Amino acid sequence: MKILDCTLRDGGFVNDFNWDINFAKKYYQLMCSLNVHYVELGYWKQTSKSKNRFYKLNEKDVDIITNKIDKKNVCVIIDYHYCSKKIADYPKKGQSPVVMIRLTARKEDVEKAISFAKKLQDYTSLDISFQIINCTNYSKKEIDELVTKIVKINFLYVYFADSHGNLNLMNDFYKFEKSIQIINEAGKQIGFHLHNHTDRALLNYYFCKNNNINIIDTSIFGLGKGGGNLALENIVGNEYLVELLIFMQKEKKHLLLNKINYLFYKLSGRMNVTDNYATFAISKGMPLKKFSDFCLTLRNEKKDIFDKSLIENY
Repeated sequence: MKILDCTLRDGGFVNDFNWDINFAKKYYQLMCSLNVHYVELGYWKQTSKSKNRFYKLNEKDVDIITNKIDKKNVCVIIDYHYCSKKIADYPKKGQSPVVMIRLTARKEDVEKAISFAKKLQDYTSLDISFQIINCTNYSKKEIDELVTKIVKINFLYVYFADSHGNLNLMNDFYKFEKSIQIINEAGKQIGFHLHNHTDRALLNYYFCKNNNINIIDTSIFGLGKGGGNLALENIVGNEYLVELLIFMQKEKKHLLLNKINYLFYKLSGRMNVTDNYATFAISKGMPLKKFSDFCLTLRNEKKDIFDKSLIENY
C-alpha cells in the first residue's frame, strides 16, 4: 500500500499553516529517505482561511522546500469551495516538482468540482486525485452514484475522506464495496484519508490494507485537523522507524511533541520489548538510537522480563 504523508498540509491546522521553512525542508528530505510515495506540502494559492505560507503555496515555495529535487513525489491540495478557479494559477507538468493535485469537494459542490478537476487535468497534465470528503454522511446509494460519475474522468485516484473521524470500516465497509468495485473495474486507484477523532484510524488502516486499498494518508504524530490523522510512526516499516523517531525527537518543538516518552514507548512497543526498558532508558537520558540498538540485542524471554543489568551494562 502506498503512503501519502500530509503533515505539512493537514498538520497545518494545528499551527495556522505557519511551519518554519527550514523545518519543512528537513521534513521533505526525511520523507524522501523513508521512501514515502507522496509528500503533500500544503494548500495551493488559497487565502480564505489563512494568510500563512503553507495555505497559499506557490511555485517558489515548492522549489525552496524541495530544493528543486525531482523525486516525483510532491503533491498539493485544493478545496474546491475556496480554491482559485483560474486554471492559469496552477502549475503545468514539468514546471515544478509537483506531480499531483488533490481536489477535495463537499456534497453541494461535487458536480462543479468534477468539471473543474477535468479542466485542471487537461490544462496541467498532472495527475489528479478526487477526494470525496465527509464520506460518512453519504448513503451507499449516493456514494455509488457519485463514484460512477467520477470514474468517467481519467483521474488517477478516487479518495474517501473520513473528515469527522467516525468511520468504522469493520461495520461500514458495505457502503463502499460496490463503489470500490466500480473504481477497480475502471482501472483507477482507491485511497482513504483516515482521521482519528474516535481512535479508529489505525484499525481502519489495517482493514484497508487487508482489502487491497491502494493508498492511505498519514501525518507525523497524527498531527491534523480536529482529532488528527493516522500516525505515520504507527505504520512506517521497521527499517525506517528509528530514523523517523529521531527526527521527531529533534524537531519536537515544531511538531508540538511535548512528551518525548511517547517516542521510547512507541519504539519498545514496535520492537515487542517490555516497556520497563523504555522507562529505564528515559530515566537515564539514554539516546533514542542507543535504546533502539539495545532492543535489537534482546532475544526470547529477555524481551519480556526486565533485567536492569542488561541495559545498565549496554
